[in-house]
Amino acid sequence: MGRVLFIADAHLTPGDERTFKIFNRFVTELLNEDAGQLFIMGDFFDFWFEYKNFIMSSYFSVLESLRRLTNTGWKVNFIVGNHDFTVGDTLQKITGMKIYTQYDLRHNNKLYRLEHGDLQMGNDFTYHLWCFVMRRKITMCFWSLLPPLVVDWMIALIIKLSRGVTKRGKLRERTLYDVMKNYECLNGYDGIICGHLHDYQDFIKKIDGCDKRFSVIPAWYVDAPEYAELLDNDSLIVHNLMEK
Repeated sequence: MGRVLFIADAHLTPGDERTFKIFNRFVTELLNEDAGQLFIMGDFFDFWFEYKNFIMSSYFSVLESLRRLTNTGWKVNFIVGNHDFTVGDTLQKITGMKIYTQYDLRHNNKLYRLEHGDLQMGNDFTYHLWCFVMRRKITMCFWSLLPPLVVDWMIALIIKLSRGVTKRGKLRERTLYDVMKNYECLNGYDGIICGHLHDYQDFIKKIDGCDKRFSVIPAWYVDAPEYAELLDNDSLIVHNLMEK
């Protein structure tokens, strides 16, 4: 069946050649293995807006790597994040990935809910209002009317403003179990696996008498590119690409 792998929160930015090379190296290593499943758990891009007939040339090498991976039989599933929720048909056609907002992963008779995780975060009214506004069709229409160069400029501004949130350890004290606004979304599931909080977490909590798993995939930092693997015995382990 092949391995089941996860990466999250790479926050790729146009022109970030060092991070691109590290990701392309990761893909090259996977190409030498039996095909498995790779879940990209959101915020792969620091910002993405999808035109029907235009893709920023800075991303070409990464998109080509993803296309090579899917062409060799790897099942690559892209779960949208709060930085790249506009990904869609164009990205899917170019790379062969499948795009999801949420994915149900059945593994060893367990059913896990996979999502980026930002919409499960507590009562942050300002953040959820921002998400509501940004994800409306009228907002997307507005973006589509802007020339690509203007969008590039706005992307650079958004990236600059978000840098304080994406630093390592910034969200370390926020455990997934504590910040989830409710647990009803886990009805029928054995647990949730997500990204967004950047620091690795994996623990079991009892909800209404049932054991539920709460897992966070670590962020893919340029100096410590980590990815997770769900083993046959349902344990989740983390690999650091630089330690190989």
